[in-house]
Amino acid sequence: TQGASNYERTWGDLRAVNLLRWALCLLLFGLALLEDPQRIMTGIIPEMLTPVAVLFLLTALSFSVMVASRQPSLSTQIYLQAWMDLLLLTSLLYITGGVDGGLAVLLVTGVVGTCTLLPRHIAMSLAVIAIFALWAEEATRELQGLIPGADFARTGVVSAIILMGSFASNALALRWRESADLAQQKLLDLANLEQLNILILQHMSAGVLVVDLSLIHI
Repeated sequence: TQGASNYERTWGDLRAVNLLRWALCLLLFGLALLEDPQRIMTGIIPEMLTPVAVLFLLTALSFSVMVASRQPSLSTQIYLQAWMDLLLLTSLLYITGGVDGGLAVLLVTGVVGTCTLLPRHIAMSLAVIAIFALWAEEATRELQGLIPGADFARTGVVSAIILMGSFASNALALRWRESADLAQQKLLDLANLEQLNILILQHMSAGVLVVDLSLIHI
């Protein structure tokens, strides 16, 4: 059925997102092994690479087990992964140069993508908290005097993209699910009607044949 298909597809989406966590974990460990990672990414904080990489590792490992066992429930895992990713991606932004570091797109796609799986009020709450986290991260970098510093104009643009993208993706996902449910209901109605017709024919003890003599030619 359509519901079962959507259910399995969502589990597949969670597995795919977890593969991204593993990839970012390997990237961070690789940067940590470099003698001078700032040559590759300006504004990076080298001493924070290993702790954040370990956090990614533990999270990816935990969610791998949870998704494989499908425990706890699907909805619980969606909420857990959404809030944990917000923490992970904000930490990643902080140690890799903030919005100027070029990885803000991961936060945007992570939040906007997750909003397609959440109810409207939770999705918008996630978006607003992500915006606050982004501004807090940039303000912290500015207060600590980290190079290259905070770019609040770009932060505002990214915040607007997160808010509008989250609202749009959630609205489209809800509309798609409503359409899918309506189509599934129509299919069920047709199947029930077909079964009813078969049942009526099976229990008919007599029938009537109607013939239009005007259509008979000799």
